[in-house]
Amino acid sequence: MLKVKSLCFVFLVAAAVSCKKDKEVTPVNTEATKVSDLPGDLTTAPGGTSKPIYFSFVTNATVDSSQKRTNNWDIAFTNIYNSYVTINNSTNQNSPGFGGTAQGALYIVNQPFDSVKVVPATANVNGSVGMDGYPSASWPGWYQYNSTTHIMTPLTGKTLVIKMANGKYAKLEMISLYKGAPANPSLSTPVPYMTFRYWVQQDGSTNLNTLK
Repeated sequence: MLKVKSLCFVFLVAAAVSCKKDKEVTPVNTEATKVSDLPGDLTTAPGGTSKPIYFSFVTNATVDSSQKRTNNWDIAFTNIYNSYVTINNSTNQNSPGFGGTAQGALYIVNQPFDSVKVVPATANVNGSVGMDGYPSASWPGWYQYNSTTHIMTPLTGKTLVIKMANGKYAKLEMISLYKGAPANPSLSTPVPYMTFRYWVQQDGSTNLNTLK
């Protein structure tokens, strides 16, 4: 009798453990996607306005310019050395997607990537961000330009929140515009080669918490 009771007890414990495992929820993936040395427009003369490079957070790949008025891309690297991050928005004349259907938005947050936990209340109406303090001193940007060394340096603690073409939200950290993302680039370092990381909130909410 004791043996039978012991077997029943083992069976009940195993069943309880099995049920508990069935109810476990798979944790949300909080790992950011990093893109290294994405080539920009390498044909434009130094100091000229580069051809936009269109990028999709959905496919983690560039998109052909023929699709600029579609919802197939989320950000474009535009302007000089492709150093400006521009949204896909059908009503914003600063966006290459003007006249299309996308309703992207851009938020600039003065916090490190992992500290940004929610979408801010107010978006940047310009829809594009690049050099800090240009064209006016109060203009926010993600990098500083040194007029003496002519080097572009990312600002620390600066995160961009993007409303994607599909309505979901992502956060983006620009790391470098120079090939190999060196800590101290020089004028001889190839540019533009964009290195950045991003994370997409797949459930459609405004929760951007990536801390485990």
